[in-house]
Amino acid sequence: DGLTLLEPLNGLQAQPSLVEQPLRLPLASISDRKGTRIYEGRLQSGILAVGDKVLLSPSNALTRVPGIQIFGGETKARIAHPDDQVSILLDEDICIRAGELLSHVEDAPIETDVFRGRVLWCREDPLTAGSKVNLDVRGVVLRAEVQSISRIVDATGLTEGASSGLMDGQVGEVVLRAEDLLAIDTQETCLANSGLRIVDQQGVAGVGSIS
Repeated sequence: DGLTLLEPLNGLQAQPSLVEQPLRLPLASISDRKGTRIYEGRLQSGILAVGDKVLLSPSNALTRVPGIQIFGGETKARIAHPDDQVSILLDEDICIRAGELLSHVEDAPIETDVFRGRVLWCREDPLTAGSKVNLDVRGVVLRAEVQSISRIVDATGLTEGASSGLMDGQVGEVVLRAEDLLAIDTQETCLANSGLRIVDQQGVAGVGSIS
């Protein structure tokens, strides 16, 4: 009874390539070279070109990109592609911190401090409502609180159940409140920027995606 295996497989839609997704460039570091501010990072998705008007989130600063340099490549480049490690200049000497996310204005990320994520928990101690956790957002770690957990699924047997917390090997819908605004995406708006990681002193304690 039901569909053959090939019928649902043929109906699957291919995920957009990194080039086809919106521009996302996390600025990992900022340096001063002979009085000029240089912003550095690895391009996650999209295309960045000299002259592009860009938005920095969550500071909401607007500027343009007059210069691009690709590490290990061209001294001066006109275009940067996904996975390029770049140094860029910005039109204005704006005061921002490392961790800002650069995007095009028309395809900006979501700015929020509360969001829902689907998380696979990987620790013996359960994750419960009220837990304080460390979120790793593109290499920047900040504190957050678990507000609620719902729709818990055992990843080994794919069975749903009710529980007061997320146990090792379980997946759940988790609502998180961060201490600061975040520039994030869902899988629908930008797959490359929709990942979620919870870290502790031992490493990665939970992984998932923003939903």
